Amino acid sequence: MRNQPGSVHLDRRALLPLMFGQSAIQGGEHFLMVELPVLWRARALSCAQMIGGIIVMNSPPHVSLFSYGTLRNEAVQMASFGRLLSGTPDTLTGYVCVPIEIKDTDVVAVSGEKFHPMIIETGNPADEVLGTLFLISEVELAAADAYEVSDYKRVQVTLKSGRSAWVYAKARS
Repeated sequence: MRNQPGSVHLDRRALLPLMFGQSAIQGGEHFLMVELPVLWRARALSCAQMIGGIIVMNSPPHVSLFSYGTLRNEAVQMASFGRLLSGTPDTLTGYVCVPIEIKDTDVVAVSGEKFHPMIIETGNPADEVLGTLFLISEVELAAADAYEVSDYKRVQVTLKSGRSAWVYAKARS
């Protein structure tokens, strides 16, 4: 994930052994490690916001994320966000859903599934994908980015309800 203005990239490998409340030094700067679900803690840090040298790991939910697959799974939500999400049913038109084999063993362990659904844009308004619209924080969006394997890319879509949301779709090869 690319760094955004106001964000910092920390080497994930250097942070994996850190626990809540510990700190890390990289490039002469000091960073405080704050609590995030253990599995995705280091992955999400590369997208966290920096305020006064502290990695901010929480923000109010204001980001719309449409999920049609494993992000609706309670185990995945707890591992990725540290909480269960509540959302509303919605539909994405112009896409179809196909299975994809996941090779990342961490992701398979959390989801409990070797095959995950993936959406592909068709442009045909008759094609629909049912799912759930969640409202999450920017930090949780970074955690979702860390959870999704490189076969997926995050894109902005307009749902059947008229709401705009992020969704993970097939990455172009």
